[in-house]
Amino acid sequence: MMGARASGGCDTHTRTHAHATHARTHERTNTMVKISSKTSRAKALGALALVASSASIATAHGATYTTYSAMDAAARTPPIGTSVSFGPSNPCDSGTQTLKAGVDSITVEWTGVLAGESVDVKLCYVDVASKPWRKFKDNVKKNKKCKQTAVEKANIAVGETGSSVTIPVELNIAPTTYTIQVLSKDSTGGYTAYANDVCEFKVESYERLPTNLVGTMSFFIAFSIVVATAGTWYDYKKQNAAAAAWAS
Repeated sequence: MMGARASGGCDTHTRTHAHATHARTHERTNTMVKISSKTSRAKALGALALVASSASIATAHGATYTTYSAMDAAARTPPIGTSVSFGPSNPCDSGTQTLKAGVDSITVEWTGVLAGESVDVKLCYVDVASKPWRKFKDNVKKNKKCKQTAVEKANIAVGETGSSVTIPVELNIAPTTYTIQVLSKDSTGGYTAYANDVCEFKVESYERLPTNLVGTMSFFIAFSIVVATAGTWYDYKKQNAAAAAWAS
């Protein structure tokens, strides 16, 4: 009987100890779950705050893009507005005006550019069908349609911070038909929005050499041909004379 009672007491003690251990384990597990839940909630709230902060920054300053399609998908309201004129006050009348390279100038005005942004201005070729190397590319920096390879630069105005700019038509701009493109960019140089002006105008290049210099160059070209011909004839005759003397 005493052995039975001792055995029963031992079993009871074992069960009590096991129950207490299970309770402590359960308590630790619940504590860890609570800590993990709090950490997850904190991380989630932090992520949401970061997204909200990014969204507010994007709304305030505009996001940065590298392609025209991305800027089209996130169109700005109001959009960038443009106007083009020539000389002191000659508004662009599409398809009717021809500018002389080295003489005329282009004035570009814009609206809708946010505070803290600057503006780049591009000349864009109208005729790209017959010139495959000028075709449009969606990437702003790789778009050959709006890149002046003749003057070795992508823009005709860079980093303008006002509301307009007057640009001289350079001598080595290709003679063809153009339009104007305006791009806004943030302080890092990333593009935020763009607008293509609808006005088309022609650029006419002309002979940059003075008439008297052209005449002088023509004279020396003709003179060099005469000298070369006379020299060849003299050498031929001299060789014939030497050959005849040797044969005799």
